[in-house]
Amino acid sequence: MLITPRPGASRESLLEALRTVHIAASKARNAGQPNAYNGPGIPAQTRAAK
Repeated sequence: MLITPRPGASRESLLEALRTVHIAASKARNAGQPNAYNGPGIPAQTRAAK
């Protein structure tokens, strides 16, 4: 994605907005999806022992 800020735009505000959107998109994409760390049916004690 190409971002072209307007003249005089605050870099800090722009970066914070992009971080917020990135985090929200990542959470939406991974919502309800098991991953390698908390797969379904594997008790926490078993995962810790491996």
